[in-house]
Amino acid sequence: MGPVGVALLLDPILTAILAWAIFSEQLDLYNLLAFPIVLLGVYLATDSQTLEE
Repeated sequence: MGPVGVALLLDPILTAILAWAIFSEQLDLYNLLAFPIVLLGVYLATDSQTLEE
């Protein structure tokens, strides 16, 4: 997976962080619990790519 694919997978997290920083949006518990799950998914997707090579 290239850098564009990783950027697309991280888009929901970055959008939530920017909305919090710029528009003072509230991040609830579900958001904070979802961030590590998404990051784990990105790690597994990029790590499995290197295992296949």
